Amino acid sequence: MIGNQSIINALILEHDDNPIKEPIGNVKRDVIISTITNELWKEWRKQLRYGECPTYRMDGMGMFALRLGKSKAYLRKLVSDMRRLKGKYPDKYLNIETRAGGFYAETVRKFRHTWKQVDNLKKEVNYKYELWEQKKILKYGDKAIIK
Repeated sequence: MIGNQSIINALILEHDDNPIKEPIGNVKRDVIISTITNELWKEWRKQLRYGECPTYRMDGMGMFALRLGKSKAYLRKLVSDMRRLKGKYPDKYLNIETRAGGFYAETVRKFRHTWKQVDNLKKEVNYKYELWEQKKILKYGDKAIIK
């Protein structure tokens, strides 16, 4: 989590534009604000982990991006987890109703989402490399890029 959540919640409570001016029912204002901010951070983490795009924009906070190295390490870990489950539970890992099957299905889902993010990063890097090559060719001619 970015920052100290209690400080952020206190600043939100004191802000003039805060729409929650009084308790709702028997629930205090600070409990309502902390619940809202906790759900916001949960959604933010979920978007970073499971979204197809490796960057996520949060209003008022800026852009957040995943790093390729961490994603590659996470993919390797997921592959090793899938192999371990296949080796340890060869009869049960495909049956979703078993514990091993549930772990395997969840690992496959995480792998697919992370793979989409890494694929988008790869496309972005390749696009930037092509732009760089074109810039060098325009500046120095065809012999500037050695392949």
